[in-house]
Amino acid sequence: MNVSQSLVAHVILDAIRDSPNYEIKSIQRDVERQYDVQIGKKNASDGKRVEMNMVYGDWESNFRELPSYMKALEDSNDGTKVRWKFHKVDGCVTMTKKIFRYMYWSFGATRSTFNHSPPVVTVDVMHLRGAYKGKGIVAMVQIANGRIVLVAYAIIDEESTHSWYWFLKYLKKFVLRRRVTCIISNRHKGILTAIDKFDEKFSGWGVHRYCILHVRANLLSKIKKIKGVKTQSWNVRDSTVLLRETFDFFISGMKPNNL
Repeated sequence: MNVSQSLVAHVILDAIRDSPNYEIKSIQRDVERQYDVQIGKKNASDGKRVEMNMVYGDWESNFRELPSYMKALEDSNDGTKVRWKFHKVDGCVTMTKKIFRYMYWSFGATRSTFNHSPPVVTVDVMHLRGAYKGKGIVAMVQIANGRIVLVAYAIIDEESTHSWYWFLKYLKKFVLRRRVTCIISNRHKGILTAIDKFDEKFSGWGVHRYCILHVRANLLSKIKKIKGVKTQSWNVRDSTVLLRETFDFFISGMKPNNL
């Protein structure tokens, strides 16, 4: 017996509305229970996709709704900031059809969170999944009880000097503002060059340091077979000195060595 996508979608309609993470094996089980017929994973997956599009919209419709959603988010949350970057066509942004490139946003509440947390911000990139490829940037701080709080976000097409500088510019404008800050990141060439430009544009903004987790991972990828390296990589003297100097910098207001 052939089971159509629409039939599968009909069976799982209520379940999809209640739980978008409805598992394929659960779909197979429910179809068999209701119609006494077994379906394969592909039929179950296709039926789920049809119903997900009906209930939540497809990738394209969701993407078209993003600007209005972000505008509503900005208007309804005091202090929330959203900024866009569009691709240029023949040197300018067309008003009839804007082509998305970057988007930045930060919530007003995170501004006060940063003001009451240590002036140390970690930035990192994650790969996005789905129909539209790209990357997400997050900036995070650690508050007094040890919890991690995200203070700014961005979606970019690719990790580059331009995209990193664009993000850092709005991070400073809307979150860091005049507060001297230590930014921690990995050693991606794009962010290193962006930080150099950032230093030129915003003299005295703070300091940049490497994430010890990334440094350790890079170290172990090269010499992981040497005995003792894995344990001793946490005790890198230079990183300890830099952390101490950075702490002294924030306490005394004096510039650390080698900055």
